Formats: sequence, C-alpha cells, structure tokens
Amino acid sequence: MAVMQAQLSTDLLIAGARDVFETMVFMAVEPATDERRIQGPATQGIVSFIGPIKGCLTVRFSDACAAEVAANMLGLSRPNLLSPEMLDDAVGEIANMVMGTVKTAADMFGAVQISTPSIVHGRRLSHELSGRPNRIDAVVMIDDRYPAELSLLWRERFESA
Repeated sequence: MAVMQAQLSTDLLIAGARDVFETMVFMAVEPATDERRIQGPATQGIVSFIGPIKGCLTVRFSDACAAEVAANMLGLSRPNLLSPEMLDDAVGEIANMVMGTVKTAADMFGAVQISTPSIVHGRRLSHELSGRPNRIDAVVMIDDRYPAELSLLWRERFESA
C-alpha cells in the first residue's frame, strides 16, 4: 500500500482537476489557501471504480459554482439557460474526466473499471468507503470565486472491511 500512497497525492488530484478545467471548462483551478468549505446547497458528482483496488472519486460544488461550471463547459452564455439534466450531465462528466486524468497519471489504476457518474444534490454532502480506506482530500478555488472539494477514497479490493 505504501507504493500506492506515494503515487497519489493532493497535488495529483489538483493537477487532474486543473487539466480538466483548463481544457474543457475554461476556468482556472488553484489550491485553496485557506480552509474554505462549501456553504449551503451543493451538487456532488461521484465516480466509483473497482479492480485490484476499489473506491470512488468525488467532486463537490456549491450549486452556484456547478451552474457556472456547467454553463462554461456547454458553451452557454448564462447559467440560467441550463436544464437540471444538463447541469447533472456536466457535473457527472467533470467527475468522470478528473477520474480519467488521475487514472492515467497513477499506475495503480491500470486495471480498474470506472462506473458511470452519480449525482447527488443536498447540504453537508459527504461520502465514505467501508473498512479503512486511504483518502486524499483537496479544496480548490475555481476562478478565484468558488471553493470546490475533491476527494479520492480507495482500498485494496480484497482487504477485509
């Protein structure tokens, strides 16, 4: 497990998000310099994976941030032009692309299968993995306006819970 831990880091998670946001969403992503957290209603995209390891990657945005991200990604001039389905599809695709970027960068993900994204709306959203998973969390700022939270949880597939 120590080798896997060395391959994954907060920096890798942030770099994956930065790559996706710069190329697909046209918004800047930088590490948060303080412990800002999302306040109020949020939208969370979750992608699970299974193989030699299993776990999930989560991206969490305030609802206002999710709307801005989705509008930019879809080339819309205003977030109020989004349907709820368009917003969910965009957030799910962001989670999927960040997972794909992290998977490509970290050898430990070589043989994992990735699920289709799930979307959750609510307040104080979180996610867990049974057993004692490894966990990497990062808080980033999107376009210096919105905090977003990234989490990656994983454990060896056949490790007892």
